[in-house]
Amino acid sequence: DGYTFLIGHMGYMAAAVGLYAKLPYDPVQDFDAVVRFPDTPLVLLVGRNTGLTDVRALIARAKQNPGKLNFGNAGVGSTGHLVAALFTSTAGIEMTFVSYKGNTPAITDIIGGHIQGMFDQSNTALPQVKAQSVLALAVTSRSRLPQMPDVPTLDESGLAGFEAATWYGIYAPKGTPRAAIERMHAQYTEAMQDKNFTDRLAEDGYQLLDASTTSGTALAAHTKSEVDRWKKVIADAKIPVN
Repeated sequence: DGYTFLIGHMGYMAAAVGLYAKLPYDPVQDFDAVVRFPDTPLVLLVGRNTGLTDVRALIARAKQNPGKLNFGNAGVGSTGHLVAALFTSTAGIEMTFVSYKGNTPAITDIIGGHIQGMFDQSNTALPQVKAQSVLALAVTSRSRLPQMPDVPTLDESGLAGFEAATWYGIYAPKGTPRAAIERMHAQYTEAMQDKNFTDRLAEDGYQLLDASTTSGTALAAHTKSEVDRWKKVIADAKIPVN
């Protein structure tokens, strides 16, 4: 149609507000939300050589050894970093965060015993869990993931109400004609009727969402809520602002 649409995710549309002092756009005011994609929750991974088998044991060890557990992430301000900060705050523990250039070297160091664990996105964590290279203690979604039915949620593991994910959505510049936005939403809805496509998403570790949470209105509300949430997490954790 000649109109511009963009794919935004939790990092650019929520966390960036807290991470950058001079962000050249306002995720809430400058865009019209169109539709929300399936999420990638995070998985709390630990090395098999840690002797940790559940979240309560991890929290207990962290309380006994403040700051001595090393948790990796894919980079400063990455989703894994922010969720780990939220986790430590919620659990009332201290851990040392080690930032890598991507999740692969962090996973490698977990397997090698150089760090104890990390929060990794479900789509990249799933192959490592299936290969039994690492141990999954919990997922950050509100309900268990069908791909890892034996892995409890953090809510089940004693952190009541804990929920987080890397989320994605389509946005349009503010003022895009409503008809163009509705056509894009209809095209997305049609694509999600393809069972082969949705089965592949599920197989790859994505969490399919109820239609009530994917509308433009729902995405707009979610974006605003997430901006406020992660801005506070970043400030409380004293994560450096660029």
